[in-house]
Amino acid sequence: MKAIFAYIARDSVAAVVDAVRSLRLRDVSVVEIRAALWPVVGDERFHLPQLGGASVADAKLEILCEDAELAAVVDAIHRVVHGRNLGNGSVYVVPVEAVRAAAPGGPPPLPRAP
Repeated sequence: MKAIFAYIARDSVAAVVDAVRSLRLRDVSVVEIRAALWPVVGDERFHLPQLGGASVADAKLEILCEDAELAAVVDAIHRVVHGRNLGNGSVYVVPVEAVRAAAPGGPPPLPRAP
């Protein structure tokens, strides 16, 4: 199992979520972040006093998938972001050792993939 963390511009969020949803994944989260990952121009720049200056609202996608699904997920993200010409997003892939429900008495951890 893998965890994918994709940092993308807010303009791409809906399209990336649609692309990933078409793969029928169920463990997908979108988190708004307040930091510019690449140079921002025009009306996308705004002032956030708590960050001490200009910033932009980007997004972080958090996706869990099986190893066999990894290439399709990363390709879907890349197709959308690259097709929009929005600059340099970032995609990180991390192995997941186990998943366990947070509630007491939840299911046991999933076995680690070989």
